[in-house]
Amino acid sequence: MQDQQAVSENGSMDVLLIKTDSAGNGQFMRTYGGPNVDLGYSVVQLSDSGYAIAGYTNSFSINGDYDAYLVRTDKNGDTLWTKTYGGTDWDFVYSLKVTPDRGFVMAGNTYSFGNGSSDGWILKVDSNGTLLWQKVFLTAEDDFFSSLDTGVNGSLWHADIKPTAIRQEMTLLPPMFRLAVILVVF
Repeated sequence: MQDQQAVSENGSMDVLLIKTDSAGNGQFMRTYGGPNVDLGYSVVQLSDSGYAIAGYTNSFSINGDYDAYLVRTDKNGDTLWTKTYGGTDWDFVYSLKVTPDRGFVMAGNTYSFGNGSSDGWILKVDSNGTLLWQKVFLTAEDDFFSSLDTGVNGSLWHADIKPTAIRQEMTLLPPMFRLAVILVVF
């Protein structure tokens, strides 16, 4: 891969995945998305050397609003499948982790579920992207979960971004600022 400038191939904004070697030499560059806005915020490499990228889209949502977006690729960045999650309003994810059962857990915010304002949102999907469960966390203020990580005994920690910045713990069942460009370095 020679030096290239990234441009939107499909729409106004696309998810961009770039793989480099340890010296920064490009191995591949792929874009994912449709005719509208598609953003990736979190990427993980999987045990089969493929990738999963989480973010949000309004290219593929059912009602034209934003939905959470999960892209699964092979080791070359070629799309294996894509999934969207959400309801009748705006729904976003910003953080993605692999769970011990090889599924995924994502965190973000939802306007579709909860009290109608921005509420913290956590989703668990299996290795094929099928939604297993989702949880909404309501407070008196607008919330969005910008990051998550696993803790001891399969617990899940999420950071809630708001003026008073709180942390809360939730146990997984069973135990287990915005980036348009995602860079993977080996």
